[in-house]
Amino acid sequence: MYNLVSGVKDFLPAGQTPLPRLYFFLFIVYSVFFGIWSYICIKQRLTIEKFQLLMRALLLFKALEMICAAEDTMFVRKTGTPHGWDVPFYIFGFFKGIMLFTVIALIGTGWSVIKPYLQEREKKILKTIISLQVVY
Repeated sequence: MYNLVSGVKDFLPAGQTPLPRLYFFLFIVYSVFFGIWSYICIKQRLTIEKFQLLMRALLLFKALEMICAAEDTMFVRKTGTPHGWDVPFYIFGFFKGIMLFTVIALIGTGWSVIKPYLQEREKKILKTIISLQVVY
């Protein structure tokens, strides 16, 4: 099934037609954030903490997820099938989810400037929670 928009077949539902442009715009936004964060990390490399590098990787995975989502919806819009772009979308989404959960858990346990190391109990809890997140 498709919609005819100006004589062109559009395989996306009517409300999802602007999604490829929105995802591409979000890719640009996250790429700019990644660039700014990278610049700050390089400029302040003597005082940078490890979790800030994890947050940088999180921005990278989110940007890659958005560009794959844009390509995926663009191909679905034009042809009706994603042409394999859904696979990298799910892969980058998986890594983004793991990174997000890891960053939140590490900041929640106080692993940063205040406590630059984790106790053995906290390490076990973190490993368990992250492995459950992967399984889920």
